[in-house]
Amino acid sequence: MPKITNNRLSFVIFVFGSTAMAYRFVYGLRTYSGNMKRVFMSKPRENLFHRSSPFKAARGVLYNGKVEDMFVEKLRQSLCCNILSEFLDSEKELMNPLIIMLNVSGGSDSVAMFHGIMFLIKDCLDSLNQYYELPCEILSPEKGKMCLTIRFQIHVVHFDHCQRGAESTADRVFVKKLCDNANIPYHCLIWGEDDCDNKMNIRFSQETARNWRKRNVQTILEKLISDRNSFHDDLHRGLIFTAHHADDSDETMMLKILRGAHVSNLSGISSLSYCTKDKTYAFARPLLNIRKDEIISFLKCHNLSWREDESNLSSKYLRNRVRNELLPLIHDMVGGKEIFQKRLKNLKEQSLMFKQDLDIRTEKYFEDYNFNSNDMGFIPFILPPSFSHLDIVQLNALHQWACRCMAVMEENKHILDYSQLQRIHLQLINYPNNKKWTLNIGKGWNLKRDRQILEIYFSKSSRK
Repeated sequence: MPKITNNRLSFVIFVFGSTAMAYRFVYGLRTYSGNMKRVFMSKPRENLFHRSSPFKAARGVLYNGKVEDMFVEKLRQSLCCNILSEFLDSEKELMNPLIIMLNVSGGSDSVAMFHGIMFLIKDCLDSLNQYYELPCEILSPEKGKMCLTIRFQIHVVHFDHCQRGAESTADRVFVKKLCDNANIPYHCLIWGEDDCDNKMNIRFSQETARNWRKRNVQTILEKLISDRNSFHDDLHRGLIFTAHHADDSDETMMLKILRGAHVSNLSGISSLSYCTKDKTYAFARPLLNIRKDEIISFLKCHNLSWREDESNLSSKYLRNRVRNELLPLIHDMVGGKEIFQKRLKNLKEQSLMFKQDLDIRTEKYFEDYNFNSNDMGFIPFILPPSFSHLDIVQLNALHQWACRCMAVMEENKHILDYSQLQRIHLQLINYPNNKKWTLNIGKGWNLKRDRQILEIYFSKSSRK
């Protein structure tokens, strides 16, 4: 029989001690990451998360360093100081609850967003189990910094595009298990089953899939708010969170440069973009101040699982080539990733300052011509009485008018790039006596001149 050393005896006493204090001590040292790892490795014997406290099992979370603290703190700052401060722009709206819909694909970015939000809302459910109550420092344009409690519900939506066979199904199962164990309401839409357009066997593409997701997530959000207001008339607004991060924003800026964006539009992804004119719903990106390597570090430090999508490595899509081929080459040429990121940041800031100044002068131009820039639709654009060329303000007004006209039809939305704007300008100044003509400006959209009036219309026959 082996000899029992003092160390082994201490271990036996610690593990099998019958006192409640020892049990609670061991239970309190269980971390959130350990629990989640156990969830995905074997069937849990009990629900680790409870409605009264969605992070009951995470009370004893021990951070392994500053990486996790920084990730969660950056997420809080982005949510409170950037997104909620802009979205809830009045004191009344700050008091009203809202719905936050998390777009979770199962990949590293959306999974990190999910867990980060879960860290923020732990022990934040109100006494009636209706809303989470998150203390936030809001920047109010009227009162400056305000310390308020924001009330909201959280839902998760997952889109199964059915393009990767069993892998797509495994993504769906993974996300559902995340939600089940955190007791978060889960919604899933499947390509070809949950949308009448896709039942007609429309060819899958990134653009059609993006429009499908956008359309359906807004429908879900509208229904949730409508159902809620049938009982309590206090829920009117909602946010849709996507997991775009700082590296995604840099890629978007590079894509704009490659596609010929205007100098005033050399920016990345915006943190907030509204879905409706009344600003009831908006897409929000709370990870835009966080880098990809920070996301991976956060997940690895907590041993949190995520799904990998092999299509992200494919050179089939231009964004992937920018991410996997172009940016690494540029980083090498300029002396490092951080140097190039700083240069991009400087360029974004210069472009934004130029845009802000130009937009102010463009708005003044619209006012002078009694042109309501907030309600353009298909109303015509009136050219100046006499001109040899359009100046930069007039060109910007023309560009804004054209883009807003082409945004009316969501399924055929088109953004006029600078080369097309230049074509229109050259047509106007090179043929001043030609008062009637039509110009194809791409993707089925046409610009028509009739004397001093420009109009835009869509035609399927002219779609490229």
